[in-house]
Amino acid sequence: MKLRTLLFATALACTPAPDDLAASSTSTGETPAPGSTSTGGGEPAEIPLIYDPGIFALDDLDRDGHVDLLLHTGGAVVQLRRGRGDGTFVEPLELGLADDTNVGPIAVGDLDGDTRRDVLSLESTLLLLQDALNQPLGAATHVPDIRFDVPAMVVVDATADGMDDVFVVGRGLLYRFHGNPYGGLHRQSEVGLGGEPRAIAAADFDADGHIDLAVANSGSNDVSLLRGRGEDGFDPQILLPVAAFPGDLAAADLDTDGILDLAVLGRTWMAGLRGLGDLTFAAPAGIGLPENRGLRPLTLCDRDGDPFPDALVRFEDGSILELHGSKDTRFGAPRYLLRDETIREIACADLDEDGRGDLVYSTFSIQETPPFSLRILLVSSTGPKE
Repeated sequence: MKLRTLLFATALACTPAPDDLAASSTSTGETPAPGSTSTGGGEPAEIPLIYDPGIFALDDLDRDGHVDLLLHTGGAVVQLRRGRGDGTFVEPLELGLADDTNVGPIAVGDLDGDTRRDVLSLESTLLLLQDALNQPLGAATHVPDIRFDVPAMVVVDATADGMDDVFVVGRGLLYRFHGNPYGGLHRQSEVGLGGEPRAIAAADFDADGHIDLAVANSGSNDVSLLRGRGEDGFDPQILLPVAAFPGDLAAADLDTDGILDLAVLGRTWMAGLRGLGDLTFAAPAGIGLPENRGLRPLTLCDRDGDPFPDALVRFEDGSILELHGSKDTRFGAPRYLLRDETIREIACADLDEDGRGDLVYSTFSIQETPPFSLRILLVSSTGPKE
């Protein structure tokens, strides 16, 4: 199993102007009062930590069919906790060491084509740990001479050569690194993006067999779309205007018609766009949200067991809102799943393999000992469970 973040594309003619999108945002119900919940009752299982987990990742690193947990610890690049398939994890394994403890987002891929999984970590620089599982104490390789102001990356085999590629956004540019069978990464020329890029993801949106890219540009209120050409790289970007401050986006088949759709999140809105299969999208179906200045607070997964992906959004006050998907790509009214002002990051995956997405989130509180933790909220037919 290979977990990948997906993204969207759309035609300019199909998208209303930013003000029109904000004005057309609708809600099927009232915004809930803080503290109310959509699934009631259960308490999350907790993994106490004495270190800051930062931004963690969920991936099947050992390819045994169970989702694993990867997170940062002190001076270690990343720590692995193998999933058991029931929502719990085995004892941790330290995967590598680095001289930079200020590390951030984690991604997993096969960068050298040896079928063994490599781990990347991104903060102000890019760190690469080759064959992380079989060389658990290997030193991480720094990719030199590059600084990223807003770390966001995606790992995917864009050239279909059996080696994953790494795409990173920062300083208004898309940085590209090609996998290398001899280890390390081969840096390619940068590509210009819009203003203040915040999020990136990849998928074959037009079903031509090549990976396409899209980037949310918060500073210019648009999305950069890059059509993939395989070994020939990407076409020049197309800038797609959206509503104000797009901070995150994700793609999935929201209406289960076999074509990728798009969910885009702004500070006060979220919209679903129905994919037409040719890198164009129907007009967005928007919904208003409370103001949220978080940078990357959106994750998609099926929480309620129906065919339609649902959205989870983390807000600045520590609340997590859940919006259920529907067959017309429109998301339902936001409902508070839980609220904890110590919540930092969220992710969603089916940890107990019951067909429903489970919530994982990190917390920090100076009033607790230890101060850091990861919490796991599993869902069942009766709501959350430990």
